[in-house]
Amino acid sequence: VLTSTGAGSPPAFEAVAAGGVWTLIGTQTASSDTSLTQTGLDTSLYTKHLIILSGFTHSATSFLEFLWGPSGGVETSGYSTDIRSYAQNSDTGIDGTASHDNGVQTHMALDQSSTGTSDYHDVEIGLYHKSGGASHCFGCWMRGNNRGIFGGTCDATGATTQIRVEVSTGNIVAGRMTVWGLGHA
Repeated sequence: VLTSTGAGSPPAFEAVAAGGVWTLIGTQTASSDTSLTQTGLDTSLYTKHLIILSGFTHSATSFLEFLWGPSGGVETSGYSTDIRSYAQNSDTGIDGTASHDNGVQTHMALDQSSTGTSDYHDVEIGLYHKSGGASHCFGCWMRGNNRGIFGGTCDATGATTQIRVEVSTGNIVAGRMTVWGLGHA
């Protein structure tokens, strides 16, 4: 951080105080991949992770799926998702989808089904960590004139160290996943 050292003196660079700072964890770029995984998440350092998915396209009609878990791998059960999707037709927003699956899913569903490579997805996900409790996330997505919000939890209580984004069918043709961690204050 650039700080003042008084009138007539050159400024000084000082270390940023601990906590409350976003730190880049990593960036993954897709090129006909079945999934993208980011490791190195550390819940002892970060209370929240922000995941940005930009320019995602699929090779087939599919859903974007989000999973997280401890160092042994992502959890593949116990997810509960609530999705609200909207389609924009002219100037009228229409509620296209509303679902809740009560913890029986193998992943978090992030959006409506896309129609393939002509659809570009942009998604923002906030992943929150509870000490000794289930982690939860919320976010929003946009694809063409369609947009929506989602939220959910995973029943697992271990420390989250990795996340994975995948599609339900086919490959992720292109797109970028960027992950930040918010330090403890």
